[in-house]
Amino acid sequence: MVLTTHLLEEAQELADVVHVLVAGRVVASGSPVELIARYAGSGTLRLVLTRPLDAREEQALAQRLAPCRLERDAEAYVVRGVTEAVTPHPAPSTAHPAPTSEATRARGTSQTAVTRAIATWCDEVGIPILGLRAGGGTLEHAYLALADGPLGEASLEEMHVTEPDSRESE
Repeated sequence: MVLTTHLLEEAQELADVVHVLVAGRVVASGSPVELIARYAGSGTLRLVLTRPLDAREEQALAQRLAPCRLERDAEAYVVRGVTEAVTPHPAPSTAHPAPTSEATRARGTSQTAVTRAIATWCDEVGIPILGLRAGGGTLEHAYLALADGPLGEASLEEMHVTEPDSRESE
């Protein structure tokens, strides 16, 4: 059975395979779980607070979470650019200060480090957290990432996607 829909929540629940179209072109195909993992699931945290942040608070939290990006969607805040693993690091030496290396900076974007930064900031400003979960993407987030990203602007030749053969269904 083939279902065409613009209701991505429905597609996420019902479809075995989803073909994502942007500007009439297929830019990605796969199961909803695969598409979410590839384009929206990994590298994200979803944060639900007891109230929306004002502009000043949102900017302060975004600065605290940098280089991760804080975005607002309809029902939550989404933190993008989160890494899934903590980068191992040697025990600190008292003789030498810790170097500011790529490994040190990357450790600051791990799920653990970002979750800790969110919890600490919310505690400091007195805003309770209602929910915080990793991999909070949906099929809609995957679509938006595809539509807004380089694949949404790429040509069919750049993506190596071919038009369906019209003789195929005869």
